[in-house]
Amino acid sequence: MIARLWAAGDLGNRSFMTVAPTGSMLPVLDSNSILLIEKVTGAELRKNDIAVYEITPGGMNIVHRAKEVSPDGVYFEGDNNGRSDGWIKAEKVHWRIAGILYTAP
Repeated sequence: MIARLWAAGDLGNRSFMTVAPTGSMLPVLDSNSILLIEKVTGAELRKNDIAVYEITPGGMNIVHRAKEVSPDGVYFEGDNNGRSDGWIKAEKVHWRIAGILYTAP
């Protein structure tokens, strides 16, 4: 209910999503988390923001932390990963995590 209210607050600029059970962002995010997301560009991110970027157009998305931000791209890494995602082009970044709802399994 809270996630739907969030999304209704500013139609088109806010939404919500669930987390895939990969464990890459543990302990901050798990597969029971609901993410409140807001539309942004890569240039709007700040270091340590958790954001969503696309791997394939209209396809799979990744939720990881921005470790470095430049005008051309963002250096992403999962909190629980042993390696980084590397530099992702700024235009691939679409959402920033604005809130996290933790739910019971």
